[in-house]
Amino acid sequence: MIHGQAQTSRTLHAPVSLSSNSTVTGVALDTLGYDYAIIEVALATEAAVTTNPKTITLCEGAVTTAGTAIAAFTGDGASGFTIPAVCTDGTGSIVRMCVDLTKRKRYLSVQISPTTVGALLYSVTAKLERRTHGAYSPTGPTDAELGCSEIVYG
Repeated sequence: MIHGQAQTSRTLHAPVSLSSNSTVTGVALDTLGYDYAIIEVALATEAAVTTNPKTITLCEGAVTTAGTAIAAFTGDGASGFTIPAVCTDGTGSIVRMCVDLTKRKRYLSVQISPTTVGALLYSVTAKLERRTHGAYSPTGPTDAELGCSEIVYG
């Protein structure tokens, strides 16, 4: 099997500008049928590092509407990770969370809050890997089954 065929991509937060001092939780990610996920938070270049996100938290739950923060995936939390400074040089920043889904509940979501200083431009994507069950179409996986609007090969 080509390992790329055992992957699915999802957008949890489309690129958006989040106003200061607010919190948003993106779409719940259904991880049923996969053993691993890579979740990436892309932060745009900002004018000053003071617009660094106040929180980036990965949450898990048994249903799509509720989630509990996962300590290891809580930015600037006691047992979590350090949220990197927002880049001011035009390159942006990416926070990548590599998640063993065999230890997690079925649904994952990401909560993000900017500081009180200014708006934050960001997006969140997820790649589900190591498909454990369920067959693709007989002719191979479709774009929709891979979680893409369009796939370009070359």
